[in-house]
Amino acid sequence: MNIQEFDFSMDIMKVVPWQYDSAPNLISLLDKKSEWYKANHQKFWEDWERDVFNLKTANDFGLNVWSIILNLPLYTNDNSSPANYPAFGFAQFGMNFGHGNFATDSDIFKNLTLEQRRLLLMLRYRSLISDGSMYDINETLYALFDGKVYCLDGLDMTITYIFTEPQPEIMMTLFKQYDILPRPSAVLAEFLVRPRDSFGFAEYSLNFDQPKSQFGS
Repeated sequence: MNIQEFDFSMDIMKVVPWQYDSAPNLISLLDKKSEWYKANHQKFWEDWERDVFNLKTANDFGLNVWSIILNLPLYTNDNSSPANYPAFGFAQFGMNFGHGNFATDSDIFKNLTLEQRRLLLMLRYRSLISDGSMYDINETLYALFDGKVYCLDGLDMTITYIFTEPQPEIMMTLFKQYDILPRPSAVLAEFLVRPRDSFGFAEYSLNFDQPKSQFGS
């Protein structure tokens, strides 16, 4: 994920020979030209790098471009019915069997935040370039989930992703549906979510004498 730094500046004053240093009209003209390049060339490419090229900082448009490149359809059109659509249901005013109607469900990607889509794209990118080793997988998970997710090798052609904090349900669904998390080829991936601390005898575990122990005082 290291992005090469580019220098988009154009110092056209470097082309001025020393003989013309004392030519005020020429220097003034070149200064104006330099300001134009800074506003219309340098800023354009700096904004393009930030908003499109760099996946870490890309805006909504940039993420749509990356979704096409990485073949992850976050840019799909939303064909869902409007919120006030008289959809089928069993409520008092619902469209029941007597006069039924069916609405189209919303596009799942419409419900994702910008940062959630960024995370999915970064996971897809890292999974494409991963060498499949446990070291590389855990390095990716640590970097993208701030150390809250790690992976264990079952040594039987299975791996298990351990989520130490619950993730949004929609994200867990997409992790599984699109096989986004990095993994070795032909290996079964399983998921384990640990929503709270568990009982144990380690220093910070929920022992018998801990205030939050399930067993009380």
